[in-house]
Amino acid sequence: MGILMDFYAGDAKRIAEVENEPEGSDIELSSAPFVKAHADFSLHIVPDDLDVLMSALCARRGLPPKTLTGSLIEHLAGSTDPMEATSAADVVSTELVEMVASMQDSDIPPVAEAWLRQLGVEPTDDAEGAVGDLVRLCRVAHQENLAVVFSWSL
Repeated sequence: MGILMDFYAGDAKRIAEVENEPEGSDIELSSAPFVKAHADFSLHIVPDDLDVLMSALCARRGLPPKTLTGSLIEHLAGSTDPMEATSAADVVSTELVEMVASMQDSDIPPVAEAWLRQLGVEPTDDAEGAVGDLVRLCRVAHQENLAVVFSWSL
């Protein structure tokens, strides 16, 4: 089993409550009423691979590279010790959300391709779809002034 990684746009406090519940919560965050958008990145990658994605997005916009891990501004759930962590949920900075939201739909395929080539893997429709979902999620978050939460678990 790989790492489950998701982005949610919505009410960070309520997302944190669900993320902090013991295993077996019956609330599916992706369809919760307080979550307005969801992007699933459970693509057999690790969180550091999303740093490469953010760099590819920045390069497409002609901006200095930013990382996802360096843009997590508020810890909501899970262990803070990376050596003991089996899950975490953190708020993504508004600056990174706005940068991703500014991407054009036409940017999505070349960014997904550049990202996966940097990882040394062949581009896939699933990866391109996840990048598109993330761009749309960030647009919703920006337009509706919502938090973006990055969540992962083993």
